Amino acid sequence: MTMSDTQIELPVYRELFEKMPIIGYVVDTRWRLVAATDRLLEEIHRTRESIVGQDVFAVFPDNPADPNANGSQVLRASLERAVATGRSEKLPRQRYDAPPTEEGGKFEERNWLPENVPVHDEEGKVAYVIHTVIAASSGTDGS
Repeated sequence: MTMSDTQIELPVYRELFEKMPIIGYVVDTRWRLVAATDRLLEEIHRTRESIVGQDVFAVFPDNPADPNANGSQVLRASLERAVATGRSEKLPRQRYDAPPTEEGGKFEERNWLPENVPVHDEEGKVAYVIHTVIAASSGTDGS
């Protein structure tokens, strides 16, 4: 079997990412969502078309009813570090409430174990960051 026999075509790569059994998405360096897994879409009850191209912080805002909410601040700092350093980062358990799934609904308290993985372009610069989370119970510390 040669390398050319095992190379995957680009549309298949997208399909593979979308079908991964993880909650995850990809952002560019301007924080626009460029890809999302089916598992994420199921979790947030949204369509791919409704989030791709949108600012990640608009799609996943902090809970306005929680004055201590800092999930977007923590996420932004981690994404910025991934772009600046080119290194992956696993974060400790983070509370980041899930936005309402319907008009007039309430945010739902959630805890996550997030990870950000930079993706480099041909020149070695970070072009994208893959963000994944594992749902965490309140007793999970991520270690």
